Amino acid sequence: MEGHWDATGARMIEAIRAAVGDPNIKVRKMPWRVMRLLSPFVPLFRELSEMRYLWLTPIRMDNARLTAVLGAEPHTPLEEAVRETLIGLGCLEVRQKSGPLPARRSEGERAGSRS
Repeated sequence: MEGHWDATGARMIEAIRAAVGDPNIKVRKMPWRVMRLLSPFVPLFRELSEMRYLWLTPIRMDNARLTAVLGAEPHTPLEEAVRETLIGLGCLEVRQKSGPLPARRSEGERAGSRS
């Protein structure tokens, strides 16, 4: 799949800002030196350090085989995909068509509602 091409990461940042509804979300550089220093002690930092090349080298996947079968690759607009992903991960509340955001339920309330 080709997916969404974003050579600089700027489109992803803007999509996240739009999904959250805050155009002023700050963006910081990844603290690679700190992560490298702590990688012997923090497995996540070790794994991220190993994947650093993905931040340094633009990688664009070829979808020629997929489009040969499908004709055209279906695409969800980036902003919609980011919003739905953040909702699915529980990082963003689902907005109703009108009115305020619904109140979040605790894990206990959610577990209790399944029985």
